[in-house]
Amino acid sequence: MWARSLRQMLRRSLFKKTGSRGNRRLTVFAIALLAIPATAWPADIHGNRFIFEGLDCSEERFEVFVRALAAAQLLGYETRDVDNQRHTFSGWLKTPDRRVELSAEVGCSGTADASSEGIPGSPGVVVDVLFRAKRGGRAAAQAEAVRFETRLRHLVVSMNRPKACLGISVHDVASLEDATRAALGVESGFVVAEIHEGGPAAAVGIQPGDVLLGVDGMEIADLAALGELLRIKVPGDEIVVLVLRDSATRRTTLVLGRREMDGTCATMARSAELAPAVATTPSAPSLTVSAVELVPQPVAPGAPFDVQLIIDVLNPSITTGEVDVTLRVEILRGGEVLYTARPETVRCTNRNATNVVKHLKAGRDAGSYEVRLTVEEGSRRDQRTVSLEIR
Repeated sequence: MWARSLRQMLRRSLFKKTGSRGNRRLTVFAIALLAIPATAWPADIHGNRFIFEGLDCSEERFEVFVRALAAAQLLGYETRDVDNQRHTFSGWLKTPDRRVELSAEVGCSGTADASSEGIPGSPGVVVDVLFRAKRGGRAAAQAEAVRFETRLRHLVVSMNRPKACLGISVHDVASLEDATRAALGVESGFVVAEIHEGGPAAAVGIQPGDVLLGVDGMEIADLAALGELLRIKVPGDEIVVLVLRDSATRRTTLVLGRREMDGTCATMARSAELAPAVATTPSAPSLTVSAVELVPQPVAPGAPFDVQLIIDVLNPSITTGEVDVTLRVEILRGGEVLYTARPETVRCTNRNATNVVKHLKAGRDAGSYEVRLTVEEGSRRDQRTVSLEIR
């Protein structure tokens, strides 16, 4: 407001007669001031307050500050002037068209903390940030504030998401000595080294020395893949674990626990609903189709669809980890075979579940059909039939 009044006053002075040298100098100065864009005036600072409810920073204030600081760095800011006592930091972001500076302070809301401003509402973290744009003025500062808040919220949610856990310590089979792998009879998987008392694995009867062969029908290649699987899961999710013990496999449903601040794995209440590990399967060679699904369902006439199946192979006499089976697919209507796909060889992982997807196309006539799947390996054979609706 004061800048606008000054500019109006100077503009009026231009229309007055100027006879003296001093007046002429004043006129030149006034013209120069009027030529300065309004965005170059000091009103280029934009302040934002971000409140993240549910983060109890009264108990872990330093950890919250570290997370906020890490978030600022992940957003592309180079941070400086970090004050761990006052929970403040500053930084700058340089882009091709402008430079934006920020100064931030992390505090608490809804708590009895003496340093809190007494902000009403649920307990949470408050981040006060001032943005100053060296180029682009207030508009640039506001735009950067919107960008900062959007990405900061995403990062804080990600960093504070509850971590899922199994409640075990494992060794990668591939990292073991040859003699140890030969004794186990497997080339991949994870040997359970330790069971965390009261954890999800203990609740379903998993024991030290067991070998985890797969999760949810998939072979887990290494510890990094196991970590990635747990990262995308949340506490309370159910997973199906294939476990090898004494040359026999067992499939166990397990409810993932929650990783606590002290590193322990807390069991979810629903774990008590699950029975201990299912009975062991015979160690004799076997072949089964454990699951079949058609996607999408129903299918439009002439449209493509997928047949998804999971094949389990157990052959204790083979340690190569690979078994070739024959897969046959047929489509029937009223018991009559209308289509037979060419038999194909599918390479399965011994002692683990193998996912197979077949791509087919629906017929032009609407109605009820059946898809018959047959898998064979030597003298072993399993056959499943599922319904197919075309409409």
